[in-house]
Amino acid sequence: MAPSKGRKDRLAVPKQPVDELDYQNERLLDGALHDLTVHERIVQLCKQLGLADRLEAARKTMSDTFTLPDAFWLDWLADRQALAMTVPVEPENVALLLMLCQRAMQDYLSIPISSVYAKTVIDIYKRAHGSQALSSDDADAMAEDTLPGDQALAQHVDADVARSHLAACAKSACRHITGGQPIWRAYVAFEEGLLSHKRSLDQTSRVANIYLERLAQPHAGIEDTFQAYSTFVSNFEDQGQYEDKMVAANAIVSAAKTSYSLRERYESRLTQLQYTPEAYTSYIDWELEVDAPDLALVEGLFERAVNDNPASVDLWDQYLRHLTRTLPTIDLEEIDEVDTDAAILALANAQQQLVAVAERAVKAIPGAGQLWATYLRILERCDQREQVQPLFERATAIRAVFDTVDSLVDLFTAKTDFHRRDWEAVVVAQTKEPDELFQEPADILNQGINTINKRSRDGDPQCRLQHYLSRLLERFGQPDEAAAVWKRATTKHSDVAAAHIAYAELEARRNNTEAAREIYERGAGKRLDYPEYLFSAWRSFEHQHGTIETLEKASRTIEQKMKGVNARRRKEQEQLYASYAAQAPQPASTAVETAVEPAQPVASTSAVPAASASPMLDTRPTENGSSKRRAEDSPEAVEESIDEEGKRAKTAHTPAQDLKRDREHTTVIVSGLPMSTKEPAIRRLFKDCGDIRELQMHAKTDGAVASIEFVARDSILAALTKDKRRVEDQEISVALGWRSTCYVTNFPESSEDKDIRTLFEPYGEILATRWPSKRFNSARRFCYIQFVSPASAESALALHGTELEPKRKLSVYISDPDRKRARTDADTHRREILVSQLTPFVKEYDLRKLFTPCGVVTAIRIQTDAKGLCRGAAFVDFEDVAGAAKALELNNTEFKKRHIAVVLASQRGLKEKQPESGQGRKADATSRSVTATGLPDGVLEPLLQQVFERYGSVKSVTIAEDGKTAQVEYESEADVGKVLLLPPGSITYEDVELPITPAAPAQKAGKPTAAVSFMPRAAAARGRGRGRGGIGFKRSAAPTPNGDTPAPPESMQTDQPMSGMGQDAFRALLK
Repeated sequence: MAPSKGRKDRLAVPKQPVDELDYQNERLLDGALHDLTVHERIVQLCKQLGLADRLEAARKTMSDTFTLPDAFWLDWLADRQALAMTVPVEPENVALLLMLCQRAMQDYLSIPISSVYAKTVIDIYKRAHGSQALSSDDADAMAEDTLPGDQALAQHVDADVARSHLAACAKSACRHITGGQPIWRAYVAFEEGLLSHKRSLDQTSRVANIYLERLAQPHAGIEDTFQAYSTFVSNFEDQGQYEDKMVAANAIVSAAKTSYSLRERYESRLTQLQYTPEAYTSYIDWELEVDAPDLALVEGLFERAVNDNPASVDLWDQYLRHLTRTLPTIDLEEIDEVDTDAAILALANAQQQLVAVAERAVKAIPGAGQLWATYLRILERCDQREQVQPLFERATAIRAVFDTVDSLVDLFTAKTDFHRRDWEAVVVAQTKEPDELFQEPADILNQGINTINKRSRDGDPQCRLQHYLSRLLERFGQPDEAAAVWKRATTKHSDVAAAHIAYAELEARRNNTEAAREIYERGAGKRLDYPEYLFSAWRSFEHQHGTIETLEKASRTIEQKMKGVNARRRKEQEQLYASYAAQAPQPASTAVETAVEPAQPVASTSAVPAASASPMLDTRPTENGSSKRRAEDSPEAVEESIDEEGKRAKTAHTPAQDLKRDREHTTVIVSGLPMSTKEPAIRRLFKDCGDIRELQMHAKTDGAVASIEFVARDSILAALTKDKRRVEDQEISVALGWRSTCYVTNFPESSEDKDIRTLFEPYGEILATRWPSKRFNSARRFCYIQFVSPASAESALALHGTELEPKRKLSVYISDPDRKRARTDADTHRREILVSQLTPFVKEYDLRKLFTPCGVVTAIRIQTDAKGLCRGAAFVDFEDVAGAAKALELNNTEFKKRHIAVVLASQRGLKEKQPESGQGRKADATSRSVTATGLPDGVLEPLLQQVFERYGSVKSVTIAEDGKTAQVEYESEADVGKVLLLPPGSITYEDVELPITPAAPAQKAGKPTAAVSFMPRAAAARGRGRGRGGIGFKRSAAPTPNGDTPAPPESMQTDQPMSGMGQDAFRALLK
């Protein structure tokens, strides 16, 4: 049963150390055995009071209960070593020290502990046999004292004893491919010292094998190992065999070098990500994706992962599942007797290792029911069935296991599985009466249900144990008892739709259709978590079992109930947003103004007037006096008259709720998560809130942070109820995403992402920044800063009104989505078409009728003259890109007896002037462009543009589809020359060097040669009004898109002047 909190938890802690020590010991006996803080305090008090015996006992109890970190073991080893090395040295104390070293190595793969272990062994050996016993320089460096041997100690610690300890220590440490080399060096230095002291063929062969074994292992410093082996061969081996031995060693080391080089990028990524569970998981997945993974390297990687992340349930569980999958199998029919013995021994060792890792896992995280469940299954798999019940009792005695419903469900499910498989085996074998064993799984499930209901007021809303028990009772022919299970469940969880559905389906399987219908009707009258699921199941039931009358009645009831459900949800949502708006701090009499010195002098541009409203919310006035946000932050931007007139009507407000993807209203930020939290755990926590569209995990200094975007806005209300929940004993915070996001504008034009981050980082940890693309509007100057917590965003409002440069005050607002309008320029260049060559009498409804079959038309703007007649052109806006693309198919079709031209509005290049260079637009753009290669993954166009704007005015940045290259177009060729003359490595993006080369011109088939391209261009026809050529004369060719006049076809090329043509030539032209 679950342990209860004892009276000692409620008493005041005594002030005197002696009294507090007794108090803490009583707490251990009173149910706090698995409270790590109690053990740590007892150890601290024993050291403070100088109670050596009680300190030793406290440490022993602590190590038996938990998997402990390096600091604990290093402290214990230091105390034990001081005692063991006290002169005169007692062999018994030395033996205890070595045993403690071995025990310390069992918890984690620890390089510091391995180093202490190796140094201790060598010190003990030199104390026993004298410093001259090891004459190797490396070995002498391991100990500072030079003492004569100790005869009594030498009898207990000879070379073989020391060798066995050092070999085991080095073998364990070498699983760490980047950190194990110093321990291995100490081991080989010891062996070389013995060889130097007394040469022998056996010792020479032993050292050579140690080197060759190490050279076959991928590890950091493998080149040093190879050089050390070369030195060893030169000093100790037959010189005549030097070349042959080195050639053989080179063949061994080549494969290891290649293997390590493949892993270096993952090792670097581990360092960059600070050894997080996500970084290790990615590394492990890569190791396992090959057909035949190196199991030794994989296990070493798992050991490093759990050492760096001991509280990660997922990493421990992955490790156990990996060891379970790789257990060796024995096929007695295919192997002989000798091989069978070896296979049985290998299987026994693998099973022993698996059980040991499982024991470490549950001691590392005692409250993880998932790990206890895995441990139970491992015992069953390893034929240690007699240990299942004692382990289950151990788990149920731990208070932390009862803290979460999921832990209890996992634990009781695993125990039930064990007994169910026993029962099924008996049924198949018919060795016992099934009734004798059936009651055990049923009792375990009932115990689990009762325990969960007592420990949690809400119980298990998913009713997982009830589902298991009901199915089990049905299989055993006890449907009445199964129905009783669901009757109790629907009483306890009356708001859980799944419980009512399961109860009704059970009655339907028993052909109790009336009873099932009554259950559906009662459930429909409850305030359910997911009423749609119950209504859908009810409809299906009536289709399968009901009459037309019952079906119609159910449909009417469902329709009526859904109206109430939708009304309630709307009301709850309104209340939610009203409460959040009410929590916003009221504005002061004047906007906050704080002087902040800019990082560097910047050019002055026009300032945006400070809002008179509270800076808490984005309520800046627009031109029409409303409080909607402008899509562009450039009031001085001026467009051509046709654009100004055409886009004037394009300012209709689009409500946030009408957007297809409403990130602001459907995103929550979850902070305070443990660093070990992974995406599946977050999805499990929020799966009852609604469908998740996108989930992003971020590793921050104080823990992990998750950004969750739901599909529906209705999911936010349920998600916010998860606030203050506990995940792995840490309280989490759940807040609306927009409340932690600041909208920032009116900063200096030269400001970059790092400048903005530097300015805002003092107010809280920044989760992300978002910058707009300047590809279609270079006048934009705003960004969004998303903090981890709403409190940080609110404190950042202190920067509102800060004068970063003369006459320019920074504007900072909370990005309230209900106070802004949708961007009108998003995808405008692909959703807007230009229709030309229209009749003057065309009307808006004519165009709407023409283009509506292509897609939803949102706006039509006809260019008119003073009389209100069409000037021949109109702009048509579509709701999506697909509609505009479909409309382009109407190009050159007849409309009101005219062939109209339909192009994207962004492609209306007829009015654009030819570049002054005379090269043609494409060639001119290429001459003003550079190509950047080697872009890192996830490069963002706005931030990349900021990098290149340091060297000149950038017109556009275009990133290739592969994301690895980008073409940067500058306003002038002088800026391009400046960039190309920079030293290599001058331009970087997130510390990654970007090689820069001139942009290559696009090559086309049949392109004129250089000589032709410099020929004078022929004058092109200027349209109507010029004289038409007579018979035999051809209109001059129009310039090509790049500005060049194409050469005449070969049939028209001649060296003879036209004036020399006679009547025969004229007649030939008429044929």
